[in-house]
Amino acid sequence: MFEPESDLDRDVEASMRMFKKAQVGPAAEIALAEPKRVLLVLDGSGQDESVVAAAVHLQKQLGVEVTVLDVGVQAEDAGDRAAVLKPLLSDTQSLPCGEEPAYDEIMQAVESQTPDLVILPCPFAREFESVGSDSAGTVIDVLLSRCLVPMLVIRRNDQPLEEASKDVAIVVGSECESEAKAAGWAMCLAAPGAELTLSLVIDREQYENIRALMDVITPDKPLELSQLNDAMAESHARLHAGITKAATTHKLRYRLQPMAYEDAPPSVLSTARPMLVVLPTEADDRYCHGFVQDRIRRSPHPVLVVPHDG
Repeated sequence: MFEPESDLDRDVEASMRMFKKAQVGPAAEIALAEPKRVLLVLDGSGQDESVVAAAVHLQKQLGVEVTVLDVGVQAEDAGDRAAVLKPLLSDTQSLPCGEEPAYDEIMQAVESQTPDLVILPCPFAREFESVGSDSAGTVIDVLLSRCLVPMLVIRRNDQPLEEASKDVAIVVGSECESEAKAAGWAMCLAAPGAELTLSLVIDREQYENIRALMDVITPDKPLELSQLNDAMAESHARLHAGITKAATTHKLRYRLQPMAYEDAPPSVLSTARPMLVVLPTEADDRYCHGFVQDRIRRSPHPVLVVPHDG
């Protein structure tokens, strides 16, 4: 007897086997990032203290060279600011700042200094409390579109990087080529013995679109969240395997956490404890940039944005 439902199930199962065969294999261990040069951007706000503290922590942990671009200081005060920073940051040089918009000054410094990482406060040149938790600011929005260097965005003074690096979450909204690179940065910045989480997220709008499509294809089989979680886990099998190997090598505690909603509990954006959030993104990908901008706006934590090289 012909059973179209069974035939459909078998076709889907066969497709999944082919997918797994193509995706799963000897996964290479994720290579940790090795930053040498850091561009530290100050804006003259009360957030400078936590941004400098982040650079001091990375200098002690990784031995990076730090170059300071002080966008928030007048030329006549630059000497005083440099004298304050010198005892905190060893072997540090300061760049002159012109009168261009802040994002242009920062991009010029990125192009001339070729840093491996940029650290800056967010919202830029505004106190966090004055604009609220739902704003990242124009400077950050422009840099997300232009800057091809990883950016460490510091949001609040009560989330010091040294503490946040003990609990690191790589938050992935869709498959992209910068995922492995982001994982390498996450493990590079993670404290010894840190908790490392790969959070796979499909937001509510995506879920509703997928569910509507499945309602048309198989109306008698409603889409379950567990199915979506399983599918996300399988689609990132190689990344998961590579992180698992590297986490074992570097003695990090690692877990995989598929989440079908952006606010699915436990959400990395809802916790008040210090945490470092790592977000991979792609050049010229509006969806990825929107995903990253939304997470920066809604997260109190330090956020590392890792772009694709291309």
